[in-house]
Amino acid sequence: MSQLDNDIKEYAEEAWNRHDIRAGFKLLVELGGAATLGIFAYTVLTSWVPGLNALGIPIAAGTVQALLKLAAEHYASLPEDERAAVRKVVRFLNRAS
Repeated sequence: MSQLDNDIKEYAEEAWNRHDIRAGFKLLVELGGAATLGIFAYTVLTSWVPGLNALGIPIAAGTVQALLKLAAEHYASLPEDERAAVRKVVRFLNRAS
């Protein structure tokens, strides 16, 4: 089990809001670089995940897995405040998908 999986369980009651989710997405885009920016550009031309669109974050259903993988790959090397942002967006993605 990864550090991210462990922390998601440990912080299961951690509160979040739409600003936290946007911050988490922004961080994932920064971590993923050009490839992640391409994913977000692609979503403009594809279908949307309904829960994300309500937050003003359009994303194609097929990109959720790529974002979760990216989060897991980088999570352990992040400082605690960025880990919190990633945890929140991963929990949100898991609920939305």
